[in-house]
Amino acid sequence: EKPVHRFFSQDKPTCIAASPDGRYMVAGNADGKLYGWEISSGEMIFSVGEAHFQTVVCVKFAVDQSLLISGSADGSVRVWSW
Repeated sequence: EKPVHRFFSQDKPTCIAASPDGRYMVAGNADGKLYGWEISSGEMIFSVGEAHFQTVVCVKFAVDQSLLISGSADGSVRVWSW
């Protein structure tokens, strides 16, 4: 089978999460950046260049999708309004 969409960022992702409703996908990378896409269109909807100082090791949506949480190798955890 072929994929519905292919998603690209400038760097290899270190972690990926999909929103609970399956509409969005977020990825973090080794440079501390976060990227987000709308899954149905494949369109990148945001990028945060300095989300963390080191590798993003985890991203997770809150169950109600109001928040996105990201954690990094630098020891920081950030909570973003979604």
